[in-house]
Amino acid sequence: MHSTGKKKILLFGGSFNPPHSGHAALLRAALKKLRPDLALLLPAYHSPLKAEPETAPQTRLELLRIFLKSCFTARERAILRIDCAELKSGRKVYTWQTLRRLSKEYPGAAIYLLIGSDCLAEFNRWKRPGEVARRAVLTVGRRPGAELPSKTPYRFIKLPGTFPEAASSQLQLEMLLTGKIPGQVPPQVARAIRAKGLYGLALHERLRSLLDSYRYRHSLAVGKLAAALAVRHGAPPLDAAKAGLLHDCAKALPVPKKTAYARLRLSASDLKLLQKHAPCLLHAAAGAELARREFGASNPLLLQAIHRHALGAVDMTLLDKIIFLSDMASEDRHFPETASLRELAFANLDTAMLAASTVKLRTLLESGRWIAPQGLELWNALIDKSRCC
Repeated sequence: MHSTGKKKILLFGGSFNPPHSGHAALLRAALKKLRPDLALLLPAYHSPLKAEPETAPQTRLELLRIFLKSCFTARERAILRIDCAELKSGRKVYTWQTLRRLSKEYPGAAIYLLIGSDCLAEFNRWKRPGEVARRAVLTVGRRPGAELPSKTPYRFIKLPGTFPEAASSQLQLEMLLTGKIPGQVPPQVARAIRAKGLYGLALHERLRSLLDSYRYRHSLAVGKLAAALAVRHGAPPLDAAKAGLLHDCAKALPVPKKTAYARLRLSASDLKLLQKHAPCLLHAAAGAELARREFGASNPLLLQAIHRHALGAVDMTLLDKIIFLSDMASEDRHFPETASLRELAFANLDTAMLAASTVKLRTLLESGRWIAPQGLELWNALIDKSRCC
């Protein structure tokens, strides 16, 4: 327990994954406005309203320390502290729980909770928002274009000005899709990210070593479209982007290695059929295994989407459909139906799936090529669904 009297304590929580210029601007403005005696940064193990971060807690803590050291003056740092209790908990910790703990540690202190206007807009989704608002004064920074509510049951202080649109989740997605670090990431933090190959940078380096320039550019295009379709249809954008980037990762493997990987994911009968009639299609199953082994992909839905992107299946998930369609309709494709398929995919995935399957079957029939049983089963299932809906 700390003796505080009426000290002001500012709290700033989040995943900080990664910390960025928006965090710096918001925190600096709050320090100037409130002049607290102590400012605690509270990195979360797992923010309650977000997906569990892939970046290890210790790595995020290291980035946060670099962020504080490189973005704030010695005078500012004199009152800045990192509180690791949530990070070390190994679980979700809700703000009301943290406030109860800190109220005991700092009895009598005036506590201010720093949030962005996006958090204020969804404050009622928080656990025990009433208790949070009683224990801390909400201190809100407005993002460009956002309007703060004129009436709210919760007291809050508005920080002057507006603050950058930067969001950690969007920066993660941009780095994963491009392999480049956006300017909103402070230089010293960016240097650490680059050195560790975080947020997809190592993925791009490995992918470029496996694929020629044409196939790598195609993978970038598929990842970009997959992420956009995920946002449109409510799938996790990071999973969609990663599956899109990795869908062809086994394309250029030597045939023996490709076959060995595919054997681990195909039935003996399916493997035999593909080896005989369409060995080029082995890359899909092999890619799922390669993604697991060499790229650290562990999400079974992501791996399944890679596996199914070439042949499809009758029971395709949302992510399966997104990757199947993104492969066919990415902007680097130039067959006549590409643009219309892309437009359909944003409007209705099932309609787009039927159109894409039609294109595939027609192309195979016109060229006199073998049609995989999975392709026919998918076509029949889509036709049945279109007739009953």
